[in-house]
Amino acid sequence: MVPFPPAGDGWGFTVNQVDNRADVETDFADGVLTVTVTKDGLPYDLKHMITLHILVPDRAPVELPSVQEEPLSTDGASTPDE
Repeated sequence: MVPFPPAGDGWGFTVNQVDNRADVETDFADGVLTVTVTKDGLPYDLKHMITLHILVPDRAPVELPSVQEEPLSTDGASTPDE
């Protein structure tokens, strides 16, 4: 069982104790993460669940355009745009 992604790998997994004898292999190729679960060399259907821990890179910051507010008229009347 791996509690968190190993540094530099970007992913890891945790298997429930019910399935702790299962072997889990992960492979990342061509942008696809493949998770294979076996027991005694044969495909294995988990009895409970597997939790994947996936790290993704931070997005580039997005600059929002500045908003310019028009001042309200002092007499409380609506401005021409309203």
